Amino acid sequence: MFKIFKFNYKSIYLDHAAATPICDEAAAAMQCADKYYANPSAIHKAGMEARNLVEITRRSIAEAINARANEVYFTSSGTESLNLSLVGLTYNWHKENEKKNENKFQIIPKIITTRIEHSATLETLKYLERENMIRIIYLDLDDFGFINLESLKKLFDESGPNNTENILCVSIIYANNETGVVQRAKEIGRIINLYNQKLNDSNKNIIYNLDACQAINYLNINVYNLRCHMMAFNSNKIYGPKGVAALYISKSVKLSPIIYGGEQERGLRSGTENVSGIAGFGAAINIVKENIDNELTRMLNIQSQIIKMLNDEIKEAVIYTPVDNSIVVNQHKTVSSTKYIYNNIKSIPNIINIGLPGMRSDEMVLRLSERGIYVSHKSACGSVEEIGSHVISAIGGNISASNENIRLSMGRDTTMSDMKKCIREIKEIYYKFRATS
Repeated sequence: MFKIFKFNYKSIYLDHAAATPICDEAAAAMQCADKYYANPSAIHKAGMEARNLVEITRRSIAEAINARANEVYFTSSGTESLNLSLVGLTYNWHKENEKKNENKFQIIPKIITTRIEHSATLETLKYLERENMIRIIYLDLDDFGFINLESLKKLFDESGPNNTENILCVSIIYANNETGVVQRAKEIGRIINLYNQKLNDSNKNIIYNLDACQAINYLNINVYNLRCHMMAFNSNKIYGPKGVAALYISKSVKLSPIIYGGEQERGLRSGTENVSGIAGFGAAINIVKENIDNELTRMLNIQSQIIKMLNDEIKEAVIYTPVDNSIVVNQHKTVSSTKYIYNNIKSIPNIINIGLPGMRSDEMVLRLSERGIYVSHKSACGSVEEIGSHVISAIGGNISASNENIRLSMGRDTTMSDMKKCIREIKEIYYKFRATS
């Protein structure tokens, strides 16, 4: 059973979607790796030992996502992984298109995404669009943020067999980092795969890029089952160290590097590898695999009961997280049905996003912090200039609503008692201070 380094026995940490504490197994792996301090690119024995540890971990992580070891690339963060996938793909497309020189006019490829992506995706795509390298197409969403799959099929149908619209990529966040909503990633992969088969031209294949940073603790991350071509995931969301992440890249995908230097990571990501961080990452992902059955069911139980408590205790509260996970759990309670559960839940079980009309998010976050309860408003990676939550705005919330919500994100050390105490404190603060907010 895993152990977690607790922050403070008096505090309740409910910001695991931003960062998790390091589990004992990851810390131990990092401590063991400290003796492999040589540069893994060095050809002497010490360097080769460090390289061996990196490659052993690469194989372990590849096995966890059902990929080949040479399809896993180490980076420094989920943000870097998403930048590499999107910028690297776009740069390579333009490079190849210039070589062909088949058209006298410039073709601008299109990337399909949603307005509820993490800022690492949205800001990267906006940069590429400003540079006139892509055009962004945003998919339709319902009031919870689920993608309208018919709108995706329609976009493909309109592009036609010649792919004259030049759809380069579909980039989707698997589990949203603010509301927890889980997209039908497997079905999206199937739709893309069927369209690529129709095209019957590997040079025109639409690439499927998946942001799985929040998903990896609880969902199906089998890349062949999902039919994704690229998948970003990171260490500090799964109780591993910060400063290390990975990007799965199918052998069929070609990217241009966005960092140049020593040609590490098979020429795609230069920079000396973080050996101890990689070791901790590998240990952390192994613990996820070992405990997903029990942790998934435990967390779903807490989530469903706390959402019910919220509805009972704070009538004005708006629950932005899809609430029908309990149906899935009640119907399929055995460990053998865990695969069914993680293929059918509507939101990851550790996130509850609550709208509190009449009270600003930052005030609630700070007042809870004074009481030793740590929650958040939106992504910790959100732009400082951004007004409110772009996710809440994208699913129909106005400016006020986007500034009046908080995110509770639970973790392995979160108990039902912790959550009930948190809701009681939220209720007390809300009814005491909302009129003056």
